[in-house]
Amino acid sequence: MIQLSEEIRKKVILFQQTEITEYHIYKRLAQRIKSQENAKILDQIAEKKLTFVEQPVTITYSAYSIAKGQRIMNAANIVKDQVMGKLVR
Repeated sequence: MIQLSEEIRKKVILFQQTEITEYHIYKRLAQRIKSQENAKILDQIAEKKLTFVEQPVTITYSAYSIAKGQRIMNAANIVKDQVMGKLVR
């Protein structure tokens, strides 16, 4: 039997919990969506989530991308979209 360090063991457990959570999210979406075709696709995605493990990545931003940043208007657009989405329902 392979012995894992405590750090590795914790990471493996976290990955498994994430996969299980994503499985349930896709299953619930499949149950709530009206389109049977789209529901079937979401159901298939849920089943696939249990067959692979995602790996964490480290993203390194260049000085250019950090300096560029995002405009404050993007935040306002997100809020507007969220509010409109709640009103339209």
